[in-house]
Amino acid sequence: MNPLLSREIRERFRDGRAFVLVLVLSAGLSLFFAWLFRQSADANLAAGATSTATSKLTGHAIFSQLAWSQTLGWFLIAPALTSSAIAYERERGWFDSLLLSSLLPRQVVLGKWAAALLYAGLLYCVTLPFLALTFLLGGVSARQFCLILILHAACALCASAIGLAASAWSPRASTALRTAYGLIFCGFGASLFGAAAAGELPFRFPAVPGENFFFTWLGRTNPLLRAIEISGDLAFQRLGTCLGFLSFLTLFFLWVATYYARRPLEEAPSIEKRAAKKKAKSTKNQAVTKNEARQSHSEIPLVSRLHFANPILDREVRAKFRMRQPPLGVIISEIILGILVAFFYARTLYWAFFEPRYRILIWVGVCFTALIVSMMSAAVMGSNAFSREREGGTWEGVQLSLLSPGEILRGKIFASLITCALFSLPVWPLLLPCVTWNAGFTAGGSGIISPLSALSCVAIGAATVWSYTFVGLWFGRNAARTGRASGQTLGLLSAFLLFWPFLESRISPQIFALFHPFVAFSTTPKANLDTVWNIVVPYCALHGIFGLAMWFLLRAFLARELVPARKSTKNEANLTNSI
Repeated sequence: MNPLLSREIRERFRDGRAFVLVLVLSAGLSLFFAWLFRQSADANLAAGATSTATSKLTGHAIFSQLAWSQTLGWFLIAPALTSSAIAYERERGWFDSLLLSSLLPRQVVLGKWAAALLYAGLLYCVTLPFLALTFLLGGVSARQFCLILILHAACALCASAIGLAASAWSPRASTALRTAYGLIFCGFGASLFGAAAAGELPFRFPAVPGENFFFTWLGRTNPLLRAIEISGDLAFQRLGTCLGFLSFLTLFFLWVATYYARRPLEEAPSIEKRAAKKKAKSTKNQAVTKNEARQSHSEIPLVSRLHFANPILDREVRAKFRMRQPPLGVIISEIILGILVAFFYARTLYWAFFEPRYRILIWVGVCFTALIVSMMSAAVMGSNAFSREREGGTWEGVQLSLLSPGEILRGKIFASLITCALFSLPVWPLLLPCVTWNAGFTAGGSGIISPLSALSCVAIGAATVWSYTFVGLWFGRNAARTGRASGQTLGLLSAFLLFWPFLESRISPQIFALFHPFVAFSTTPKANLDTVWNIVVPYCALHGIFGLAMWFLLRAFLARELVPARKSTKNEANLTNSI
């Protein structure tokens, strides 16, 4: 047995988080299954179906929902299990010991991959009883069950390999997690675009050739669409293409992980980098070290010209837009991805200006995507605000500085808000042409986005980013690792957002819209004055008050933590002066 595999298994189950994840997954699926059963059974009984037909239709509906939701879930869970496998050991300086052992880099990568897959298999065993219950209800064949098992296994293998490759390439665990999710998000977006261009989705992009082999093949690689086909008992010819593509990606990313595991990073890990900087202060090579650091990073020209009086804010904003120069292979991949994104962006911009029938679709799609990305980014930036300082060893310097708790907190909070605002700049050219400016400020109707609807959407987005930043700050206030802080924050918010239908069935929709961003946002395309006063204004007020309350709590926490550290430093200085 691979000794690294044995160590990883023992280490994972010595931590209570492994059991907590199993508990959360089983509890969440139980709630989701109960809600699906209730909704499907009520709908079938209302349609006048017999008891036998109702049972079959309910079982098929539950199987369909579980099939595609678990397919998406494996692309969210599996990278989180492997993205810190190598990057975290590099941060702590432990990975060199593995490379100096008798294990080959290939054995190290396969050991960590197998350990993550064993735990993923345990998680999947938790979900099997819910799928098996659909057999008792009927409406699901053994062929469908076996095919969905094969698809889920291929998704878990591919997603875990992507996370492992990102971990081997990235210098930090948090960077690896963002890289893995970015690759998966781009892959899903490209395959959905190919399926839409090939006419395999309900909507079709105009001016795209119908018999285009590339778009057809690209659309068939999407596992979500294949899961929907399996649950619908449709033709399975496209499943082979998807499984073959997932197998190729698995082998490719395992090779990438092995390749980057055997070669050192261009920059030293954070612990070694701090030690090198301390030694460089007393040598003549300090200028050379700084020049090398500048050459290894690049900044956006617009951001490099921004200056703030608050030093924490100035440093945080620059750090969020400072990018490490990647290897040549990654640069080529980014160029190809950039060309695809530029084509999609230009095409969407053309539709926004010259195709009025697509404006409502563009508005809803772009705003909904921007809302998800913004609130998750704000939560992650908030959770990493203090944990990154502790992980990087710079928190003691902040504690001993002359900055007040309010200045430190303002720097952390407004850095997240400014970053989200700057990242939203490319979205505005797509949204502004969709607004009907000449129909009146509150005019609404089918296919019309009024200025009032646009302002309501912006207000809900700003209030959500404001409150979610404080949620991340609260969960990361005592965390020593960015990965743990980000995982706890995203886990809580994802559980709340994904299981909101179950909560909504127990709460009045008007009350639920006051604190759930998706429900509040769904009212903005046809917003009128009543909608603004009943939903938008209370939503923004509630999230604003929540943020202010968290502000005072975090400020009290910082004051309680900074005062003892500064008193001890002052006492040491007085003792030194007396001696």
